[in-house]
Amino acid sequence: MAEVRLTPLRRRAPEAVRDPARRAALASAYAAVRARRRDPHRRLALAEALIEAGHPRRVYRHLRWAMALAPPDWGGLSRVGEAFFRIGEHVAAGQVFARAQGLGVLAPRAHRTYAALLHKEGKVRDARRMLALSALMEPLRRPPVHHAGRLQVLRLRCFDNSRYQTERGRRSGLWTRSLKSGHFSLADLLPPGTADLHVLSAWGDSLALVEELPAVGVLINTIACADLNGPQLRNAESFLARFPYLPVINHPELVLGTARRTNALRLPLIDGIRFPRTEAVQMEEPADTLRRIEAKGLGYPLILRVAGTQTGLTMEKADTPEAALAWLRARTPRQALLAIEYLDLPDAEGHYRKMRCFFIDGQLYPVASLVSDTWQIHSGDRYRVMDRHAAAQARERAWLEDPEGHLGARPVAALQEVADQIGLDFFGIDFCLDPDGRVVVFEANAAMRHNFDHARAFPYTRPYLERISDAFVAMVRRRSAV
Repeated sequence: MAEVRLTPLRRRAPEAVRDPARRAALASAYAAVRARRRDPHRRLALAEALIEAGHPRRVYRHLRWAMALAPPDWGGLSRVGEAFFRIGEHVAAGQVFARAQGLGVLAPRAHRTYAALLHKEGKVRDARRMLALSALMEPLRRPPVHHAGRLQVLRLRCFDNSRYQTERGRRSGLWTRSLKSGHFSLADLLPPGTADLHVLSAWGDSLALVEELPAVGVLINTIACADLNGPQLRNAESFLARFPYLPVINHPELVLGTARRTNALRLPLIDGIRFPRTEAVQMEEPADTLRRIEAKGLGYPLILRVAGTQTGLTMEKADTPEAALAWLRARTPRQALLAIEYLDLPDAEGHYRKMRCFFIDGQLYPVASLVSDTWQIHSGDRYRVMDRHAAAQARERAWLEDPEGHLGARPVAALQEVADQIGLDFFGIDFCLDPDGRVVVFEANAAMRHNFDHARAFPYTRPYLERISDAFVAMVRRRSAV
């Protein structure tokens, strides 16, 4: 088998394997190779055991041996590519995946990893094709091992408008991939060991290929963005109608009601709630699109953003028609856009605030209270502003410890009415208070991430983040009748 390109390494003495289970697995893999040195499967298994044991630098020779010993159309190529990917040899991984795909032996999981690498290279069309093939080849994936006593959960996701992103683990140094755009993650909502996860992956109407479901207690619909995945949510709604007995967390019908334009129309009807006026526009010729936006009467400044996006990367505050036109010129034809009323709400210190809460099974859980010196607030502002702002941290503590005591009964009641109106089992609200004490809602949907990324730097947040994980697991248990 042809050689793949690898990064030259400087030799280092390997560290001892501390975990007893991994040490035993590694010893077993070495023994298997010694018994049959020319078996490519055993060489590959040893390489994988070395990765798990934290010895990625000793993996190369065994992967090379495995490829040299195997036949050209070896079914293990997908696992070889995954191993190269995990240790950061992405060029080699891409070469192996391309070869396996050309031979027709690329596994569905490897299609997704290959898609992440292709997207990283800017080959978006090829990446989308890999995701489509993955969903069509394996619309339903079952867990490799059934664990008695664990929750049996079916996760629903779609690939049509999503992508995989490569990420390097902070502690392990190993590479992983994660699904981005239009979903919420279960990684910290269902901690490891809580559930056996069965996965439905949709592309177009590929769910029609699934005739029966495994014995699970509940389905969790992680498709979270109605602006991005409206057709996919409607397909999912039709699919679930075939299985009326199955409990569903975040039913697609309810997710469809959380589009920004829909929220902008219905949420201001709640006493004590403001939602920035939002108008939907399709991108055509820039000057004509700007005329149609200005005809809506929003005035300047206004916020322009690509519909279906959740980060600030595709959002711009346009202070003048010239700034709006410059932003529009960078868009693509027929792209769905949103023009949003800009509400300037700095506090007495000139800072901008954004609070977040989750609702889980109807119960409010405070998540964060951020402060920034700019109107567009991100979690990274913790390290740019909040880490040296004692008063902001004190306010966040107060919000986490006692939401009603911090905000007051009226705003909390208004947030609860938003939850009742939206009706989802799990979703989040980003908001602040205006000078009159009204809740200004920026976002209200399920496309929000629960994570512990900042718990080490801000340790007072950890107990409240753990409460969220516990509450989500408890909800899943209740719905599963376990």
